Amino acid sequence: MNKGIMLVLSGYLMWGCFPLYWALLNHVHPSEVLIHRMLWAVPVLFFLVHFKATWKSNFKESLASKKELVLLFLTAILITINWGGYIYAVNLGRVVEASMGYFLSPVINMIGGYIFFHERISKLKQLAVLFATVGALYYVFSGDSLPWLGFLVGFTFSAYGIARKRWLHQQYQGYISRHFYSCH
Repeated sequence: MNKGIMLVLSGYLMWGCFPLYWALLNHVHPSEVLIHRMLWAVPVLFFLVHFKATWKSNFKESLASKKELVLLFLTAILITINWGGYIYAVNLGRVVEASMGYFLSPVINMIGGYIFFHERISKLKQLAVLFATVGALYYVFSGDSLPWLGFLVGFTFSAYGIARKRWLHQQYQGYISRHFYSCH
């Protein structure tokens, strides 16, 4: 099997197991779990940046640009709200609702790409958006209450992706800088 396919499948498997991990921590307040996630990521990421020269130079450049600092601050806020909402949903036993948010995320990304970046959407993608929207609306209206955590997770993740697309540097440096920013 192709290495890329194996990496993608292992990533999906890991993401699929995250709710099990977070559920084991349901005795810990979601904000504490989120804070630990952010705080422990910073030293690990700084360690990685230290040993990769291109990451180090991009990291320094991103901290020198006011435009990129604003985008990093915005993405730090968005991803913190996203992860906080996701952890909170799992802690409340509302995993399906949070998953609905991530399910909606590609649809929201496509709409955001059309609005903010003037990207064209093919007929096949329009059909996919229609099916995903119908499925999400069915989920929303078949429940007893509005799945606000799912919407929070989906919209913050999509807004994060749209803001990241505006950023100039590589993804890893943004991840590192964003974590640094969200801890201050």
